[in-house]
Amino acid sequence: AALVLRASALPVFKTGPRQLVRVSVHGDGQLDVTARDGDRVLDTARLGAPGGADLFVPAVDAPTTVTLELAGSAGPVGTGTFVVTPQRRWTVHLVHHSHLDIGYTDRQGVVLRNHLEYLDAALELAAQTDDWPEPARFRWSVESALPVRSWLAARSPAAVQRFLHLARTGRIEVTAMPYQLHTEACSVEELHRLLRFTDDLRAEHDIPITSAMHTDVPGAAIGFVDALAASGVRYLSAAHNWAGRSVPFLHGGQELGRPFWWRSPAGNRLLVWVTDTPHGMAYMEGNVVGLADGYADTVALLPGYLHALATRAYPYGAEAFGWAGLPEHEVTKTPYPHDVLHLRVQGGHADNAGPSIIPADVVRAWNE
Repeated sequence: AALVLRASALPVFKTGPRQLVRVSVHGDGQLDVTARDGDRVLDTARLGAPGGADLFVPAVDAPTTVTLELAGSAGPVGTGTFVVTPQRRWTVHLVHHSHLDIGYTDRQGVVLRNHLEYLDAALELAAQTDDWPEPARFRWSVESALPVRSWLAARSPAAVQRFLHLARTGRIEVTAMPYQLHTEACSVEELHRLLRFTDDLRAEHDIPITSAMHTDVPGAAIGFVDALAASGVRYLSAAHNWAGRSVPFLHGGQELGRPFWWRSPAGNRLLVWVTDTPHGMAYMEGNVVGLADGYADTVALLPGYLHALATRAYPYGAEAFGWAGLPEHEVTKTPYPHDVLHLRVQGGHADNAGPSIIPADVVRAWNE
């Protein structure tokens, strides 16, 4: 039977430095695949068909041709050449959070109680990882701060002091929005009054709040910039849910870089990161590349996603949940140009998902 071998150079590196070539074969039988540079063996792996394997070859600064050889129990079965291309050396920052959607997954009181319990869990997970390597220690971003006020009033002084210590040292981040809403439904005064909640948390508890998260709504009104800036917020993480209600890629969105400065007519500005995934997946970009499921899933999915960001206008096409799609001739967006990435991840694949040790565990395993 015919064998088809596919290979991809992907942006994963090991010490050496060595870079990843992921191979898969379609056909029958257990096979070994070997990468060679002339007579020198670069790496060998066992793969089954259908299946795949990862080879690590010396990192390249320019396109470099290697030979891939397939061999079975009876001997060589095929050979071919593959061009290893230079890969971007990414740094990925995970933003672990829960999207507060009051009443969507359960009754309002149940959802709010869950979010108080999530703050308890965040303290426990932070303590469990205190002795882990610094980049892998558990961190939690409070996307919507409404539960924080109730939690601070209800927990013991010791727990409150532990929370405040983590917030002041960057392990827990309290962001500015008390809850998520359609800002276009608010008057200017209402937007500013909304952020008084943030001012109270700062004044009463000395919690540093310089960022806001805006999630699962179609967009934001320009007055949002002025309200956030007036409250001392400098950064906005926007993960909007287009959901057929807005189509930013048809109204200038393709020319919008990441990150970008959003400036209001009054002269105020925010540094904004906007996710680049269609429909409601925007705030679960990290989930769809395995970061909530474990190291093996992340290794399988994240490299291809990073490669797609670097080489395609959009990392997903028509197969993505909710993607309306654009004809190829209408795509003017250029691939993502930077080597640093912000990825939101929830502890589960749903709104109001709780914190999880898994993203921290993935970071520890990956960096090792």
